[in-house]
Amino acid sequence: MSDTGQQAAVAAAAAATGSVLPPVPQLFQMDAIDMAEGWQQELVDSFQAVGQLLAGRSAIEVHDVLQQKASESMRTHGELVNGLVYGVLTEAHNAPTLFRQLSIVSRDGFAHAVGRLVQVASSTKFAKLKANVRQQLLWTLGELIRMHAGGTDKLVHALLRQMRGGDSAPPNTRFCRQLLGVLTQHYAWLTQHATLVGLAAYAFARMMLDHHQAAADLCALEGEFVARLVHEHFDMCALVGRDLVRVLQDVARDASIAALWAGELGRRVEQLLAVPTPRVFLASRLTFDMEARVMFILEHVPATAYGRNLQWFVQRFMGTATGETLFADVVRFVCGVWHPSNAVLASSVVPRYVFLGGLLRFVRSAVAGARVKLALFFDWLVYDAARDSIMNVEPGVLMVARSVDRYAYLTESLVEFLAFTADAYCPRLAGEVHGGVLRVMRDAVDKGVVPSLLPVYAHPQVGRATRRTMRRLWAGLVPAEEDEPDAEPQPGPEPEPEPAVGADRDQAADQAEAELVALAPLPPPMAEEDLAALDPVSRMFHEDAGDEPDDASDSGAEDAEDFAVAAVAADLPAPDAALDDAGLWVFGASLRDFVHGVRAQAFPAAADVAQLVDVFAQSDVAVRPVAAILACALDAGALEDVEVVEAGMPDTLHHVLAALQPYALQEGAAGERALELVSLLAATCVDVGFRWLLACLAGAGGGAYRRLAAHVHCGVRALLGRDLCVLQERSSAVFYASLARVYAAFRAELPGIPLVVRSVAQLIDQPTVYLLSVQLAQKRLALFGGRAGHVLRVVQEMGADAFELVCLWQLAGAEVAGQPRVARRLVRQTLHGRWLDPAEAPEAAAGLLAVLRAVAPDEGLWRALVRASSADSGGDSLDEIYSAKPAPRRRPRRLRRNVITSDDDDDNDDNGQAEADRKDGFSTDSSLSSKSSPLVHGESDIDDDF
Repeated sequence: MSDTGQQAAVAAAAAATGSVLPPVPQLFQMDAIDMAEGWQQELVDSFQAVGQLLAGRSAIEVHDVLQQKASESMRTHGELVNGLVYGVLTEAHNAPTLFRQLSIVSRDGFAHAVGRLVQVASSTKFAKLKANVRQQLLWTLGELIRMHAGGTDKLVHALLRQMRGGDSAPPNTRFCRQLLGVLTQHYAWLTQHATLVGLAAYAFARMMLDHHQAAADLCALEGEFVARLVHEHFDMCALVGRDLVRVLQDVARDASIAALWAGELGRRVEQLLAVPTPRVFLASRLTFDMEARVMFILEHVPATAYGRNLQWFVQRFMGTATGETLFADVVRFVCGVWHPSNAVLASSVVPRYVFLGGLLRFVRSAVAGARVKLALFFDWLVYDAARDSIMNVEPGVLMVARSVDRYAYLTESLVEFLAFTADAYCPRLAGEVHGGVLRVMRDAVDKGVVPSLLPVYAHPQVGRATRRTMRRLWAGLVPAEEDEPDAEPQPGPEPEPEPAVGADRDQAADQAEAELVALAPLPPPMAEEDLAALDPVSRMFHEDAGDEPDDASDSGAEDAEDFAVAAVAADLPAPDAALDDAGLWVFGASLRDFVHGVRAQAFPAAADVAQLVDVFAQSDVAVRPVAAILACALDAGALEDVEVVEAGMPDTLHHVLAALQPYALQEGAAGERALELVSLLAATCVDVGFRWLLACLAGAGGGAYRRLAAHVHCGVRALLGRDLCVLQERSSAVFYASLARVYAAFRAELPGIPLVVRSVAQLIDQPTVYLLSVQLAQKRLALFGGRAGHVLRVVQEMGADAFELVCLWQLAGAEVAGQPRVARRLVRQTLHGRWLDPAEAPEAAAGLLAVLRAVAPDEGLWRALVRASSADSGGDSLDEIYSAKPAPRRRPRRLRRNVITSDDDDDNDDNGQAEADRKDGFSTDSSLSSKSSPLVHGESDIDDDF
């Protein structure tokens, strides 16, 4: 029923009962149980009074009555203004007349009217404002600007804040377009308010990042508007300070913004970076509703209970496709706007760095993670204690210092990101940036934010490369020599670290560089004389980010060792040496042309690659020299991004693998040689494994992939686990899109692989949960198989956090739907094993209850529930409970056989599954979990440490 119908029904009910109910406000979309705020009811009551006052009067009489009433007292003046403002907002057809009447009664230059409009515009319920009211609000804004009403700039400020970052839905996009149209139309008035010019430039530059794909035409209009403001009123826009550089860097590829970088902005970037961004600008990128939610957590929620509030906030405001762009805005707000008092710091309320550490866990992409880390450290780059506040950098300092005990990798990744940012963010200012990073930590030590950096530097879990970086960044605050007694990890007995964390630690430098580059893809280095031809952002980033640490490990080799898939040596000869092999004469000059073409970035066509593979398969030449020559394509850049391959633009490796598939399916020498070549390529680069899987799915199916598993003496499940984990790390989008096709080819092998299920959970979001749930319910995909309880237990032991467990239980519920026996088995396994503690994982317990509600009750489930409840409560044993109850009525034997399942049977099922996993190369130990994203941390209780 519409709001008008509801109001009519309420009025009819009131007439039938003889009572008079107040009219319902028509500003916001409200449910039947919602209660209007007092000021809303005041507006609608005043509108009703004005309507009764003017009913049946002529235009002259209306004018006289309004003048008389407005002059009686300030109270009657306010009631008239309230009623007319409400009428303008809710009755579009009568709005011009009502606005004229408003101009008649106004005695304060529209101050009271503007105040009421600001109250509407700054409401935390603005997202529920009706579309017609929102349109009338913008129309009224234009009329007030034309009337030169005082305080209109405050109304524009409030409306700019209501442009929701991270939301590309049509209502928000439409509102941005309408507000941009009003400000463009009244551009001359806008330029008379310096702060408003900076707010508009900053807000629309930030919104361009959300609109460049969802609304390209709007993004172009916003770019022209921002470029015009910065070009014509640079001094006003400079009030924003350094964060204007940050948001304009994100959209530097836009034509208007690129021209801006090439002009005055590129020449005066140092001036902008030197100005700290005032709080009013940082706060403007969070709506009033978002700010209220964040402040509630930071002011009232204790550190032991903030996780659920934060999860709700992320799901509420960052659950859309572009929602991850909002993470950086929240980080900037927490660092630059909310500076807690000493009383708050001494209380149990969650600290800012703990909140940001928990927020960082929800970031799912490397690009968003790079923006978040840059937002965290942005004030470090040009820090000066004379103009910058230590509170702006305190969260980053504490995250570096206090996460080292249990999350050393987080500390290392932040340090490495700082180092690469200092070197490559703006090369011509690299010395100043390094000085700013040093001044931050020195000021933090002097003011007692952290007592010293020595505990971080000397921590056993901190790698040697990170110590070198710390000496370079914070000389004088850490020991200058590597060979100090406490500087090396202690070799004594200690708990065995997780291989995944150690492997990631060695790759911290590579990950930090990748995240920095992800901020803005840039061309390769150029000579100084060619820099003038580049756009300004490219000039800022034109130098290399830095060299890899000496002890950086090979990720592909580590992955191969972790999964123990292939027992082949990766020490292939160099391509030039391989070309001198006498046995390659059968290829003629084709192999040499292949190498030269790859090195010159002139990659051969599919037909030429197929011809090379044909000659190889039909001859008896040695495999290793050919593998070394083909592997040069992996080093020379022919291995394109996997999304490009899926989009229909295959690279050289794709051609090689596609040509090898038919031979891999053959029995005999040709098939064995093809499989040996693939295994050697996979030992050289771990990406070859999932590329071979994708090529098999696109070609002849899973037969060639199974033959490769047999060739390397590895189970298909183990090989699938490795390759799908690597695919998820390289491209989560392709990983999720390929799961159904993988299941179609490997129906017996894919279900029940814990590592695959863990990979599914690591970067999942709500839209992906819905997509996979539909596929699971339609039986086009299976992830858990008949051992869902076993798989969920193993994944939980791998360190899955609460959000991941919630998603996995939703997926498990979708898979077992319509299968009562499998659902009962899942419930019994979970309850008998008692590995799911509701106090530790309430979200996962809720998922179990959802599955339980969908299962018809039987005696076996009742016994499991009683046993679990009695064990948790410490009450009577199951035998005592049974002895205290009347003897159950006897049932037919054929019914009891299918219902009752003993604990021994469930334990045997789990043991059998564990044994099957060990045979396939898996282990239930959490140390074999796939390498977790540096933004997810791979831990479920990171907030406890912070």
